[in-house]
Amino acid sequence: MLHSEEKISETKYAAGTEIFRSSKKFLLDMAKDCKKGKVLDIGCGTGVNAVHLDSMGFEVTGIDLSKTAIEKFTERGFSGLVHDITSNIPFEDNSFEMVFASEVIEHLDDVNAFLSEIQRVLKPEGCLILSTPNSVFWAYRLLTMLGKSPSEFQHPGHLRFFSPRLLNRSLQGTGFFRIQMSGRNMYFIIGEVFASFLSPILEFLPIFQKETRFLTQKSFFHISRKSKIVSPFWSDTILVKAFKM
Repeated sequence: MLHSEEKISETKYAAGTEIFRSSKKFLLDMAKDCKKGKVLDIGCGTGVNAVHLDSMGFEVTGIDLSKTAIEKFTERGFSGLVHDITSNIPFEDNSFEMVFASEVIEHLDDVNAFLSEIQRVLKPEGCLILSTPNSVFWAYRLLTMLGKSPSEFQHPGHLRFFSPRLLNRSLQGTGFFRIQMSGRNMYFIIGEVFASFLSPILEFLPIFQKETRFLTQKSFFHISRKSKIVSPFWSDTILVKAFKM
């Protein structure tokens, strides 16, 4: 029997591919300067990120909980493995120059075990590229003040909710150093209700970006940009580059 996270993943990937948000592009940009070689894409999905990593010169291997995702991932020509990373990462020590984990860590109960496993499979001086929602972002603070919990407005599979300070502490505690944290700063949001009426106008205004919410599959618009340093208040996504000792 599939557990809840598998059900969510299978439903998502049976319907299509992962959503390529601007935060994904910003995260991929952070990988450009990492040493080229073997990269492990954890939570690889159907390979949307892997295509970009491959174009940068990385040799990509993917793992994902979803069988459907891995089938689509391998159809793109990549090597992929169906695996539940809550137990371990099924590769030998010092196997990869880089580990790429976009929007994965918040789905795991034991964060320290996950980061320690990444440490193990990374080569010395290996690079971790990671992203996760910033749960103290201004819009989340406002929703909390209105009586909503993070579980009500984030992905239904999220188990952990991070601030930049908490994530940095977890990374340091598992031996990462040269930790660089940037973010996607989101300054203005037009929610789904208003977006449905204003979409014909907003789509022609370059200042706005259109995005789809996972929970509802409906569109909203926002004004955002990548920041060099993560902002606990303005950044909706925490973007990380860190290295193994």
